Amino acid sequence: MRLCGGTVAALAALVSCTADKTPDTGGSTCAAVCSSELRLNFQGLADPEDFNVQLSGEGLTTLNVSCPDEIFAGGDYTLDCQPDQLIVGIDAVEFPRLVRVSVDGSAVIDVEPIFGQQTEVCETRCRDGSATVVVP
Repeated sequence: MRLCGGTVAALAALVSCTADKTPDTGGSTCAAVCSSELRLNFQGLADPEDFNVQLSGEGLTTLNVSCPDEIFAGGDYTLDCQPDQLIVGIDAVEFPRLVRVSVDGSAVIDVEPIFGQQTEVCETRCRDGSATVVVP
């Protein structure tokens, strides 16, 4: 496994990249990308295991997901439905500072996640975040 320039060793186990020599220039390219994760913790769900969520925000494709089945429409996301929680992952994208959430058809709730440190891998930037959503 080769490490991308500037990537710390701690990320090596999480992200792999391929470096291909370009025949005409002798340069290398890296095909790896980082992944962002947003953890939404819900308070006040009628059924903590069976809920529907719509998630949107600047630069995001609107996501509609049904838990616990993890059936979704919109975008290239990964999902993990847990009781009172939804974990959404996406590659090579940072979640915006403000996300809009609707749960089980409720009014839209504006949420500002708390984010960790930004990660950069091969010119893609990501960061993980979490937020608590109080369902009306």
